[in-house]
Amino acid sequence: MKWPNWQDLRNKNMLTIQLLLMQVLAAITAFLINIFSAAVMDPEGRGYLALLIQITYVLTVLALMGIERPFAAARSVSFFPSLYELHRLISPSYVLLVIMALASVFLYFYESGSLALSCALVLFFLAGNMASRLVRTGYIVSGSIKPFMYISVLTQMVLFAMAVVLYFLKTDKPEIWFLAYGCSGLVAAASVIFAVARRRNAGHRRSEERAIRRHGFRLLPASFGNTAMLRSDRLLLPFLASNTQLGIYVVIATTMELASWPVQNWVDASLNRWRNDHESGGSTRARAVLTAVAITSILATAMGILSYILVEYCLSDLYAESLRLIIPLGLATIVYSVTRVQQGLLIADGRTHSVSIAEVVGMLVSVGAYFVLIPPLGAMGAALGSVIGYSLCLVACALLLRRSSRDRRVMSADRIDIGR
Repeated sequence: MKWPNWQDLRNKNMLTIQLLLMQVLAAITAFLINIFSAAVMDPEGRGYLALLIQITYVLTVLALMGIERPFAAARSVSFFPSLYELHRLISPSYVLLVIMALASVFLYFYESGSLALSCALVLFFLAGNMASRLVRTGYIVSGSIKPFMYISVLTQMVLFAMAVVLYFLKTDKPEIWFLAYGCSGLVAAASVIFAVARRRNAGHRRSEERAIRRHGFRLLPASFGNTAMLRSDRLLLPFLASNTQLGIYVVIATTMELASWPVQNWVDASLNRWRNDHESGGSTRARAVLTAVAITSILATAMGILSYILVEYCLSDLYAESLRLIIPLGLATIVYSVTRVQQGLLIADGRTHSVSIAEVVGMLVSVGAYFVLIPPLGAMGAALGSVIGYSLCLVACALLLRRSSRDRRVMSADRIDIGR
């Protein structure tokens, strides 16, 4: 019997553990800010804050051009050179930032000052959020814990400190709370600017850059579909119901969403290893899916209990309606986590088109369910629509993984025949 090399296992898992530790810090901050903001704002104001955040997340996905996971799967390079390479890869999307800046100026002078302010704040948070995502990807490909830890801790400290101040000042303006999110991205933005100023790369050839961009564009529908599937409930609720229903919904959704973060980090940290070690076979796939279900089920239960305590004892009666959302949103979180593992395995197999297909299926079903269910059911319609959309995405991923396994067996059989 061959005993496992514990040092190798430790090295393989350390990246996931470190990512999870930083994600735990971010989760604690997000949970506390959820409490603070809901405690001083009514559901309508909390809903408008959530809407601004979701718009920024959607724009972030478009600006990153889908390159995060292809870059993580293909590259192994030190931290600051990786930030420079990532900056080069997404440089075409900086046009979006310029367009938004011009739109803010136009709105200020010709239309609405409040709309111009919202546009400018979205631009501010967008730049910082893009930088934060680049920092996370740079850490995944480099494994350099110190700069990533410093940046992550400082980011969360800035956000938390501003949230505490706003809470004690009883600030109920969603725009001011949103400004705190924008300020939290300044640390990551400064790191990317520093990396760009150094202008160092690690032999990132133009051909590799083109290949990563090509895979990124293939994954962009998947990234956008994932965001639309995950965020469109919060984007549609104000229009199909009201900001108040969004405020009621997001108090639980923000907390329950934290249960899926560990699995997402584990998948991202495993992409390169799954690709290099060819670990996406049948037994590994089943083990990975079961692991995701177990981890997310435990965390979703814990987040559900915390959500109940939050609504029952910390918030006003205006949020009482959100208690009935805990179970459907917990189930949606578990299903969503499984789809993250499935798609990570497809990426490791080089099936980026398959990932996009699955995400688009989930997006279309989710959005369709939202349009049908939100008008009569409000926040509950959004929760049930999420369960339906994520479940169809899971089924699509399972079918595509089965097809991938069948194609691999055929290719292996052909190689054997050729060898004979």
